[in-house]
Amino acid sequence: MNWPAFPAQDFEVPDGFNKSDFGTIKRADDGTEQVTYKGYPLYYFIKDKSKGDVTGQAVGDVWFIINADTSF
Repeated sequence: MNWPAFPAQDFEVPDGFNKSDFGTIKRADDGTEQVTYKGYPLYYFIKDKSKGDVTGQAVGDVWFIINADTSF
């Protein structure tokens, strides 16, 4: 799996984001808590190893990072 679910433990809202835009859901497949942004579940790219890595950006032209300007 190249884009695992972004887990909720130890999550802190990044600077420039509104805390009320984030939440969590309980995953039906394994019961873990997953972070959401504006109701959308978040994932991370397995090859991103350090804070700030975004090597999964636009892979397959379907996976994109979110930032404070992201709109849905």
